[in-house]
Amino acid sequence: KRRSGGGRKPILTDLEDSIIEWIMSKRADCYVVTRSNIQVFAQELYKNLNDSDENFMASNTEFKASSHWLNGFLRRNGLSLRQSTTLFKACDGLIFQRSLTYKA
Repeated sequence: KRRSGGGRKPILTDLEDSIIEWIMSKRADCYVVTRSNIQVFAQELYKNLNDSDENFMASNTEFKASSHWLNGFLRRNGLSLRQSTTLFKACDGLIFQRSLTYKA
């Protein structure tokens, strides 16, 4: 059996936190967030962080935001792109409840 908490840990935790904040802000503004949008944003954010900080991931200079990384990212953070996130499809009580349960 495997131990809980075992396995490789995410290396780019700061990057992933920024991506989560971006996704939540887009969802709050009623924009549709797609898998390709997340990948493009992650690559741009990585380039900006890599350019601004010379010590940022000096040993691992390449980040591709592959579909495998995206699947793991969504699973690690409990995100789903299949759920409706627009406000006009849900009642006010449900919107308020969802906003309280989102992790920031």
